[in-house]
Amino acid sequence: AGSGEVTGWRFVRLTRGTGSLDVSVQVPPTSRDATVAAIDYVNDVLRGSLLRLSVWEGLEPVAVEGRAGVRFAYAGVVADTRQPIEGEVTVVSTGRGGVAFDAWTPEGQLAFALDDIGAMIDSATIDPAPS
Repeated sequence: AGSGEVTGWRFVRLTRGTGSLDVSVQVPPTSRDATVAAIDYVNDVLRGSLLRLSVWEGLEPVAVEGRAGVRFAYAGVVADTRQPIEGEVTVVSTGRGGVAFDAWTPEGQLAFALDDIGAMIDSATIDPAPS
């Protein structure tokens, strides 16, 4: 559905129905740890794109393609459209930088999209040296 760059994160957006998945990599890669990359993603991308951002505390440990990662949920309002959204971000580290999978929908729709989005994340192949 699109691509671009937001404050040091290059992304590709995939959309199906009301659900979107932004797959982002740090450019240049900096966060060697998934937890640090998750904090970077919140500060660099979510805080700059969303109004009234709420991030649920606590990081759920996950694995993507055998790599350790973390997952957290958030809600906010898209700054330019004023659309309330909810999302779930999964972040893993390549050892050089972070890869973020940001699944989001209009408020109230995330639960219906998570199975499809989870299947996409589970089938991801992560390049250890994004450019």
